[in-house]
Order: sequence, then C-alpha cells, then structure tokens
Amino acid sequence: MKVCFEGNETQRNDLRNATEKAFNADISVDDGGCVTGLTAQSGKGFGDLQKSFQGMVADKNTFYVEFGSGDRVSHFDPDTRTATINPLDIDRKRYISGGFLGCFFLGGSGTAKFSTPSILVHELIGHGSGMVGGGKPYQSGIWAENEYHNAVGEPQRCFENR
Repeated sequence: MKVCFEGNETQRNDLRNATEKAFNADISVDDGGCVTGLTAQSGKGFGDLQKSFQGMVADKNTFYVEFGSGDRVSHFDPDTRTATINPLDIDRKRYISGGFLGCFFLGGSGTAKFSTPSILVHELIGHGSGMVGGGKPYQSGIWAENEYHNAVGEPQRCFENR
C-alpha cells in the first residue's frame, strides 16, 4: 500500500530527495521511510510521472527503493518489487543521447550522465509501474526515464546501453 525507502537514515533521506526531484513534488514519509503523501508542484512534463508514482503509492502492494552495492547495475526486482540504485551508476556512467537522427543515424552522444532521479524513474516507474493492480513489470524503463529527461530539459536516452 505504499512506496518505502530502505537503508539508513541518510540513504532514506537521499532517496526521498531524489524522489521529490524526480516527480517535482513534496513527499511526506512516516518514521519507517514509507510515503504517506505527495503534493505535486506545478511544472510542465511531470504529470504522467506524478500519476504513475501516486498509483504505486496507492497500490495494494508495497514497492521499495534502495541503494545497492557492488558492481551490479541498477535494476528492478519484480519478486520483491524493489528498485535498486547502484551509486556507481550515478554521475559516472554516461548514456547515449540524441534525437531520432542523432541516435539512429549518427550513433548519439555519450556525454549525458545518469542522475539519482533519472535512475529512480527508470527503475521504479519504467519497470515497476507495470505491476500496479497485479500487472507485470515493463521490460524497458527508458520511456519513463525520457519523460523525466524531457521535464527537466536533459537530453533523451537513445536505447538500453547495458
């Protein structure tokens, strides 16, 4: 019935802050780090992301967000409904970006960096939101990640580069 941030207090606060940025919203949480409310802020391009997140918060199942460790890439585990963000993916790894012509004919640019909010949106919304209401996770999360990139004026990601 909610989305919960896992980890120590610092990690939970970092995940909450990234979530607020990812959905352009103020988020309230309980003592356990679980979302109890969301107040959407005005801003073009965030509406669908906000609705998806609110759907996850209202779902009968609980979804989790955590920081991972080691060299495993960020991912969504449908068995535990957990979005894991590997800190090694933040700012260090670049994604291939560009418009249709740039991505598919010129190979794109490899200079755009992943951020905590963009990874969170990709994993939690891009893969996990398909499970709301008992559905299956989405295979690709780039569609959601690109909604975030568009909303904040960042270059779109071309394709999975993992």
